[in-house]
Parts: sequence; C-alpha cells; structure tokens
Amino acid sequence: MSFEDPELIRKMIVEIKKFADLAHYQEIKNKDKLQFQFAIREIFPEFSEAHPFLFRKIVLGEDLTFLYKMLDSITKIQDGSLTQQQVEMDLGTQLADKYVYPALNAAAAGNVDVNNQAPKSSNGFSMSLAELSNPDILNS
Repeated sequence: MSFEDPELIRKMIVEIKKFADLAHYQEIKNKDKLQFQFAIREIFPEFSEAHPFLFRKIVLGEDLTFLYKMLDSITKIQDGSLTQQQVEMDLGTQLADKYVYPALNAAAAGNVDVNNQAPKSSNGFSMSLAELSNPDILNS
C-alpha cells in the first residue's frame, strides 16, 4: 500500500492555516464562510482537489488530533517501527474509546432512547438501537 508523504501533508496544513489566519481572509470568513473556503481554495487548488475533506477541516479550524495521529502512524509504518495492522488496531481502539463506547455507555445508562425506531430505509436494514444491542441478533 502506498501512502502520501505525511511530512508534506503537515507542511500543507501549516501553510493553509497561515493563510486562513491572515486578517484579510478572517474578514471574508466573518462575512461568508463559504466564500472564505473558496478564497483559500484558490491559493491551494491542488491540495483542495486531492483532499477535499481534509482541506475543509483545516480551513474551518476543526479538530485535527486524529489526523495528526494518523500521519504519525503512517511515518511509523514507513520507517518500519510499526506494521499497518498494529496501527489500524491502535487507531481503531482510540476512535472506539472516544466515540463508540461513550455512546454505548450513554445508551446503557438510559440517556438515549434505545427504542427510538429509525425510519425504514429503502434497503430494509434500519433497526432500532435496542435491536442492535440485543446479543440474540447474531442468532437470527
């Protein structure tokens, strides 16, 4: 598997943030966030086209913690200190600890309506959280 150079992506993040933080662009951002994105996109057209999701997160100032963890992990895979499988397990665990387990704990504590039935989708796979959390679902 081939990965892009993590150092290049880090450098692009720094450069995009530098421009986004300039007073001129902050004025545009305060007036119209979409126009702000377009203005920064004009400066970094190749990166914004190659990585639209990352570009948007950077420009909007969203949390990049896991992006940096992924970039560090790619570097460790490339230098041979970790395998891709080790990295996938570690990042998967970190993401589950941050997002999945708190949601499950909230549901178990009664902070979420587990009987809230999602609308049936055209594929017929929608089911309530109560149905998904039932261990017998694997036997049906």
